[in-house]
Amino acid sequence: MTSGSLTAVFAIIYQVRMMRVYEQLINPHSVFCIPALPERSTMMDLEKTILLEEKNEATVIELDPEFTAVICDYVKLNHHVLEINQLFALFRFNMERLYQSYTIQRDDRVIRKDGFYTGYTDFIAINALVTNLISAGRSLVDSLDICMKHSYGEESEAYKSFAAECKCRIYDKSFAYRFFYELRNFSQHNHVPVSMTGNCCCFDINQILNTPHYKAKETLKKEWKALEKEIREKRRDTFRLSFSHTLMQYIASVAELHRGFWVHIKDQLFALNQLVSDTAHANPEILNHNHPKFDGYILYKAPERGEWQLVSPNADTGAYYSNCLREAEDFYAETSRDYQEFEKHCEPCL
Repeated sequence: MTSGSLTAVFAIIYQVRMMRVYEQLINPHSVFCIPALPERSTMMDLEKTILLEEKNEATVIELDPEFTAVICDYVKLNHHVLEINQLFALFRFNMERLYQSYTIQRDDRVIRKDGFYTGYTDFIAINALVTNLISAGRSLVDSLDICMKHSYGEESEAYKSFAAECKCRIYDKSFAYRFFYELRNFSQHNHVPVSMTGNCCCFDINQILNTPHYKAKETLKKEWKALEKEIREKRRDTFRLSFSHTLMQYIASVAELHRGFWVHIKDQLFALNQLVSDTAHANPEILNHNHPKFDGYILYKAPERGEWQLVSPNADTGAYYSNCLREAEDFYAETSRDYQEFEKHCEPCL
């Protein structure tokens, strides 16, 4: 593989099973590798199993248990950050799909764009698109938190810093983020989140809170009730939350949290990569050269899974990290700028 801004190898990991009969790629269309920043069109599965004819096709070296543990942490983190990139791409895809399908105006009216054809009503289409976006956003932010927690430890200062500066701060300051975080549970329990009158969309909190077979978190329910009272006092109208404003604030909040993750994961990412690379260069006998597919790889047995795995110690972490951080910063700058511009011309969503 070549090194470049979008193709620099971060780490290559194979699941290896020793067989006597044949060699076969289980999935020839995917490669179990972690590239620096895959093109959206070429993002691949994270795993690939290779069957070997003979065990001696790859050099088996007994590794120090402590180094094996380091490799396992290295592989887990690499695996997780690529998964996060995939979830981030899913979130952006669903966001772009929504905006490519409809023009969403400041007064919450939605207008179907030319070229978006479906046999379903706007009510069904909008709810399908928004439900997908909410679900993708929840998966992404939960994965960011899990990765930080597992990489540094829940009681570590690094994780506490991430929680205070990113996770908790964004949750506390953004009602839209808190609302959508809970709304994912609502939509996953067989309910549609968006209400429509004509071509005007909203989130009807009263309707959501009183939906049968749904129980919101008590703390959030109190907040929603207080918000409902405030809006009724100000507008003297049935409580409805702005569709366009809430949506834009939520997207900007997810973008901010995603950017914060890359800032805080940097130290662990570089430290593990450097440790594996330095150990491999200081102990060249642990590298495989018996098989062209595995030249320069480390073969080790993962204790938790009981399977042989191959990993490359030659990760270009700098290029990988720079691309991920740049994309996160660009997306945050774009979404926050759009949201700030939007706020100048409409009432706050509270």
